Amino acid sequence: TSSFTSKGKKSRSKNKDKSKGLGAKKTEKGFVVEVEGWSYECKKLILANGSKAYKIEGSSESGYEMAKAFGHNVIKPLPALVPLVCEGDFFQKWEGVRADGVLTLYVNGQRRLSTKGQLQLTKYGLSGIPTMEISRFAVLALSKKEEVNLHVNFMEGFDKESLEGYISYIKEKSPSLSTKDILLGALNDKLVETIYNDDLNNIVDLELKVKDSLGFDFAQVCQGGVDTNEINPDTMESILVKDLYFAGELIDVDGTCGGYNLQWAFTSGYLAGRNAAND
Repeated sequence: TSSFTSKGKKSRSKNKDKSKGLGAKKTEKGFVVEVEGWSYECKKLILANGSKAYKIEGSSESGYEMAKAFGHNVIKPLPALVPLVCEGDFFQKWEGVRADGVLTLYVNGQRRLSTKGQLQLTKYGLSGIPTMEISRFAVLALSKKEEVNLHVNFMEGFDKESLEGYISYIKEKSPSLSTKDILLGALNDKLVETIYNDDLNNIVDLELKVKDSLGFDFAQVCQGGVDTNEINPDTMESILVKDLYFAGELIDVDGTCGGYNLQWAFTSGYLAGRNAAND
């Protein structure tokens, strides 16, 4: 929610309609904040409204509108660290499987980046940490109407040629084994039954077309927000409006998995609070 210094004054707003009059504005003495029928006066103002992602009580989109009202540019908010929805009619067959893999993102046919780790195979496509880390770039490309594809290698270190060689070697030692038997010994049975189809390329280079994400309700964080070029990184104070500060996910900052987004919230909040408290 919006924050303000302890020296601010609070009064009951005459506006009884709680859906109207919500916001903040600059005055000669500082700021006036109106929220849920109350009016607050303060010398300094910190906007830390959160984002559209993974909505919880207290977070909202109001911070974007307040920032715009103060003249700040808000980069379009989009989901990040979010599961991806892919085109296909077989996903229910592999639902519930967890499998190690290498995940590579292609945009308009060009390789962008690659991650690896445990993938969660879902009824709509892919989740898991590798998917989450790639998702911000996939979602951004989709927002630009670009073609987004994922290539999955379920046997890291192998391509189709080397996998064929490995299978031939095993068959020489155990002629009774089929190619599918060998794969079932190396990978999850449900995964092999779903994607093999006598094509080894599906094991080491399964291509999936991304059509969407699960959206803000399932996104751990949000990309986009208040433009960082308009904020002093040492103090979190607005470059455009004196005594206005920003903190947390309202700003256009997002990181990969691993606690980086929490650290950003802690660090930016500390800087904004410390500097706003100084007269």
